[in-house]
Amino acid sequence: MLKFLNKVKENLLKNIKKEEQIETLDFQSVHDYLSKNSSEILVVIDEKINLTYEQLAAEIRIAKESIDILEKAQLMNDKIDPRE
Repeated sequence: MLKFLNKVKENLLKNIKKEEQIETLDFQSVHDYLSKNSSEILVVIDEKINLTYEQLAAEIRIAKESIDILEKAQLMNDKIDPRE
């Protein structure tokens, strides 16, 4: 199994090396290049931020529901003093 994984790794590395290209930019197009590449990165970051926000909102909602349930709950054992 290890030999197979090593072969797959070697093939992937060969393909990556074949696909490597050196990009050349003239000074005038640097701004356009940076704008294009940064906008792609910003889209990914925005998606991650939105996902994290949705998860946080869900956790807050669950916490509020749990607090409401605890506030409405009553002691099951009448022998225990409420202060305890």
